[in-house]
Amino acid sequence: MKEFDVAYQDSTGQQAYPFYTSWGASTRLLGALISSHSDNHGLVIPPRMSEYMATLLPLYMGDKAIIDSYSDTIAEALL
Repeated sequence: MKEFDVAYQDSTGQQAYPFYTSWGASTRLLGALISSHSDNHGLVIPPRMSEYMATLLPLYMGDKAIIDSYSDTIAEALL
């Protein structure tokens, strides 16, 4: 994790940064939100959380710039 200068030496001897997953309160709260605000017709997010009818949640598992660009393309198409 670059933010905290956590790194390891990979099998080729190069410095690499690990991928982290948070299973803390944020994930539990998101699960509770989805469970309490969704039904067979989809997720309804309370207006105080999102003023939009649709919300894109990009999952960064690759190049952040490419994912952001693709998310922007989808958002533009939905407008």
